[in-house]
Amino acid sequence: MSMNPNLASMLEKFDGCEGGDFGSITNPTIWLFGVEPGWSKFDQKNPNPPVNPMDDGYSINTQIKWIYNRNAFKLLAAIDGISVSNYREFAHERQPFVQGSKGYFKGNLYPYACNKLTCWPQDAIEETGLANKAEYQAWCENHRFPAIKSWIDEHQPKLFIGVGNTFRDQFVLAVFGHYVELKCQTITINGHNKNIFFAQDGSRKLVVLPHLSGGRNGLNSNESIRQTGVFINDFLKS
Repeated sequence: MSMNPNLASMLEKFDGCEGGDFGSITNPTIWLFGVEPGWSKFDQKNPNPPVNPMDDGYSINTQIKWIYNRNAFKLLAAIDGISVSNYREFAHERQPFVQGSKGYFKGNLYPYACNKLTCWPQDAIEETGLANKAEYQAWCENHRFPAIKSWIDEHQPKLFIGVGNTFRDQFVLAVFGHYVELKCQTITINGHNKNIFFAQDGSRKLVVLPHLSGGRNGLNSNESIRQTGVFINDFLKS
């Protein structure tokens, strides 16, 4: 039986990714993957929404409208030893994820954009033929994750950052293709613990972080992002 064409498209190289530099074995880059592309009520209600990222090459001016991207820029700056307060200067100088830029690549485990992780709208059911989110995620685990691993095998990023601790096992499967035990580094900010999970298999390195879009369980302060960046910098050097 042939595969639903909308599902088959999710296996195409870099489907569900926003862009940047996927790198090579000789020039490896940092990959930052979220769980899935999101859209907000701002996107839905704003009469003049930001342009489609593909229309302007995912420019910094487009990206910086969202808290996730702003915090991603802070994190990447911290990894490079740059103050998180200078994230705008860092972003405009380094151009993370912008079409044609170097050093960073951005994507998602699951390619279908939803307003919430628990959401599986009627149009998704009609387009994929999958009845619910659990069915879709299981399909991705069996089909899309091996595709993501094949991209990693080919381009050999120097670091894969997964954003979303509750999906850490899924990130492990997509990056390594098999179970690898994660270690945990805890940072404490104003009495609140933030867990950073990490693993290495051969030369392949994975770090999984709390979310970057705010909320009390995420990396929701400059200090938490700074400390995370310092830890990742040390991990890269190890």
